Amino acid sequence: MSWWEGYYKDADKLDVEKVSAWYAPNIELHFSGSEPAHGKAVATEAFRQFTAGMAQMKHTFGVTVAKDDEVFLDTTFSCRLKNGKEVTAKMGTYLRRENGLIRDMRGYGDLSPVMAAMASEN
Repeated sequence: MSWWEGYYKDADKLDVEKVSAWYAPNIELHFSGSEPAHGKAVATEAFRQFTAGMAQMKHTFGVTVAKDDEVFLDTTFSCRLKNGKEVTAKMGTYLRRENGLIRDMRGYGDLSPVMAAMASEN
């Protein structure tokens, strides 16, 4: 299993503490349409908030371009919300590690279907 598959295995379990353990202290987390999250505590809280309404999450990968501590993934992101709604989005995701920890994570795609489904939960 590659390092990035290990990260997504923990993320798909919705395990905030395991996900946080992957983050470098100076991580920059940026998804299209949002402000970047700087630092491990902020990125961890962003993951916690993003997944709070989810009962299940799964990432599947198409084209993958990986070299050493960098990877670009063609990602299909699926989740089932706690209210039973299921949502899918396509993403391009770039990850870069530094000293074995994720230093840079950037997601490019349209998360509006996911965000709309989450907003309708409230």
